[in-house]
Amino acid sequence: MPLWKPIALFIAVVLTQLLCWVSPGNKGDMQAGVVMKLPVFVEDYSGFEEDVSAAEKQILPADTEFAKRVYQTLDGYAINAQIVLSGGARQSIHRPEVCLPAQGWTISGSEVVPVMLNDGRELKCSMLTLTRDITLADGETITLRNLFLYWYVGHDVYTHSNMQRILMSSFDRLTRNVNHRWAYVIVSGTVTDNLRPDGLDYQETLTELKEFIAELAPAILTADAEAAVD
Repeated sequence: MPLWKPIALFIAVVLTQLLCWVSPGNKGDMQAGVVMKLPVFVEDYSGFEEDVSAAEKQILPADTEFAKRVYQTLDGYAINAQIVLSGGARQSIHRPEVCLPAQGWTISGSEVVPVMLNDGRELKCSMLTLTRDITLADGETITLRNLFLYWYVGHDVYTHSNMQRILMSSFDRLTRNVNHRWAYVIVSGTVTDNLRPDGLDYQETLTELKEFIAELAPAILTADAEAAVD
């Protein structure tokens, strides 16, 4: 990437933030662009509510809201889904590259993944390929692989990019007097071809996650946020 591009982006962010600080006061917090209740059933998966961890409660601001479920099929395949909704403090929402390494994961890949919704529209997600070594009950050490897909939802906008989220926040505060209450939506699943004889490989896992998101996204997005999806 040419050196001038990140410099120009940084300058744009700083100038936009400065303009926001001198602009008139913002409206109160807008309604969230997501429904903070994950559906019980998605495709062939049944979802079971998961508690917020002690670390999440300690690290994130007290007014942060969560919706978390672990989805499973009768065959034992699992998908994790969660929504983190920011409160008044901006620290509720962050880049996953910040916290995942602290949880023991190595980020081995990053890309943008298009997900085709049932009505033909395309939702773009960011995807991280995660790895870490685990020791099985028999003492064998294997590499666990996980596909971590996420995107951000504002009142009537969405993006797969954290930098774009920051720019949208500043731009909309300045030009529309809108203060987005951002949600961070995560869907992840483990590649199981080295864990069980009938396990799913990388591509099969990705396909499964994309089909899951195609049904989940319309169920959790408000009408204003869903209208932002191309």
